[in-house]
Amino acid sequence: ICNASGERIRPRSRCKPMRELSPEIRKVIAVDSSKQNSWGKQCALFVGAPLLLLGMILSIINYAGGPDRFIAAYHVGFVFLWALSLGSLFFVALHHAAGAVWSVVVRRVAEIMSLGIILAGIFYLPLLFLSGRIFPWLDPDVVAQSTLLQEKSVYLNFPFFAARGLGFFLLWILFAGAFFAWSLHQDRNNPTVPPRYEARRLAPIFLLVFAFSLALCAVDWLMSLDPLWFSSLFLVYVFAGVVLTGLAGLTLAVLALRRSGLLGASIISADHLYNLGGLLFAFSCFWGYIALSQYLLIWYGNLPEETIWYVHRQKHGAAAAGFVMIALRFALPFVVLISRPAKKSPAILLIMSVCVLAGQWVDLQWLVMPALQEQAPVLAVFDLGPLFVFIALHIMLFGILVARYPLLPQGDPKLASSLSFEVKI
Repeated sequence: ICNASGERIRPRSRCKPMRELSPEIRKVIAVDSSKQNSWGKQCALFVGAPLLLLGMILSIINYAGGPDRFIAAYHVGFVFLWALSLGSLFFVALHHAAGAVWSVVVRRVAEIMSLGIILAGIFYLPLLFLSGRIFPWLDPDVVAQSTLLQEKSVYLNFPFFAARGLGFFLLWILFAGAFFAWSLHQDRNNPTVPPRYEARRLAPIFLLVFAFSLALCAVDWLMSLDPLWFSSLFLVYVFAGVVLTGLAGLTLAVLALRRSGLLGASIISADHLYNLGGLLFAFSCFWGYIALSQYLLIWYGNLPEETIWYVHRQKHGAAAAGFVMIALRFALPFVVLISRPAKKSPAILLIMSVCVLAGQWVDLQWLVMPALQEQAPVLAVFDLGPLFVFIALHIMLFGILVARYPLLPQGDPKLASSLSFEVKI
């Protein structure tokens, strides 16, 4: 850009200065810090701690019944925690990339939820030591009997497997920390050019990293449990499950904070709930579509190396578990949330979120157990032990962070618009 004399001048920033919140809005978002601190501690002590104790008891019983079953349940719990945290981080990045307005009031909750990726990274380390009892391609005798596995060993080998996982967790933690730190910095310093714009530049980069890393982790942690099987749609199937799990967890957290009064009805309105319910409905349908598409393509192709994967998941109660999974993750959300008033109902959203999360656990059991415990039932109560431990620690971390940090991004210039958001149909 040049002036009248032909000299180059620096273009003006497109970033608008931050607006001061009006006294009315400040009154709406004002929260008693002692109440928030108390609620966060109660969440950690009276929800997280009992669930942790229950999970440890179930895990001990599970381990006593056989270490291999416990290791398989540990793997399921780890993937569940990873999906919950990474799905929340995806929501944060999508918010910034789209420049969304309505989701500003729930963004900080999603940012806090996404920090659970740190816990998932910690629990990935024991998984590395247990990997020899989880992944058959790490058994030299199994590899020696298969020419295909020998060719795949260029990718499926322990050093590369561990490096991929550790590298991806490092990236995810850095992204989650950056989004959260910039959000807090925006609140505290109120800069002329807010870090919201830095986050908006970073979000597309994360989405590319997310797509690449999610695809490889889906192969590494789930598809390679049956190393001779392959499906190009399986990666999309895992993506749909991760996003759906993150949305369900975020919805539960928002509903809990809304009920407590920390994010009351004057902040999280029925219109905000409607959008959360709409996303749950949309991704439930998307997951069902991908699951059906994968099944129909393999059924129509009728290739033994592909159909054997479904054959293994029709034995020892696996078929019944599959129908339960479909009911929890697709059929119930579709039938219930297709109604517009249902998407605005806190009670219905609570039930549907729990159904979706329960369906995610059943789905992971259905994916993992037939590969690792072929002669055992797919679903067992004691398999919930490791899952409860991981979820309890995530709840405790969530409570601690809620007690310490503001629940609204008060420095975001779109906050006022988000508070007055209405669905216009």
